[in-house]
Amino acid sequence: MPILLTSEDVDDVFDDLAFMEERFSDVQGLLLGHGPAAGHETRYPLPYSNCRLTVRPYVPGPFGRCFVVRIDPAPPGSATARVELLIADDDGSLLGIADAGALDGWRAAIPSGLAARYLAPPNPLCLGLLGAGEQAWSCLLVLHHALPSLEEFHVVGRDPSRAKDFAAAVARRTGLTVHVTDDARATARRADVVAVTGSHPRFPPNGSRRGRS
Repeated sequence: MPILLTSEDVDDVFDDLAFMEERFSDVQGLLLGHGPAAGHETRYPLPYSNCRLTVRPYVPGPFGRCFVVRIDPAPPGSATARVELLIADDDGSLLGIADAGALDGWRAAIPSGLAARYLAPPNPLCLGLLGAGEQAWSCLLVLHHALPSLEEFHVVGRDPSRAKDFAAAVARRTGLTVHVTDDARATARRADVVAVTGSHPRFPPNGSRRGRS
């Protein structure tokens, strides 16, 4: 039977702190040139469909040599679900199905956490998170793990209701103080580390000494 990973299942996998540290190590190895090169992607449009396929080799690991077949909405941003299928190279059997949106969030967050661990100022206390969308959850959890000295979060979201719900979930999960604001510049000035997620607009740092992820 293939493995089925929903968005909640993907998040649960990354609840394993040892697993997260392994991903930090993987990224560090790739950045230093000791890991395998990324495989070549091949994209296939699907006529008369609202989807497109992307096929790429999968780095050999516990499953051996595999291929990832990704199904994305076309055009991007539509309501069609994003899915990744893990296909065995030898017999074409289906090994796993995963929520691609959740995977994207963790793929973006893990390098940011590794960078924050090395580039953030010593013992940062305050994190400013610009954006409360799909990728914000994984980004915040990774940074919380990478920077254990953090004591409070400041969340800026363009949808106030969604930002409040997100902040409440973060407070329950981390036990830390979480503030919601609509002033991105003030948050960036106050925070020791600033992370920008999703499509939240960027702005010049104005000479701030604060770290950014």
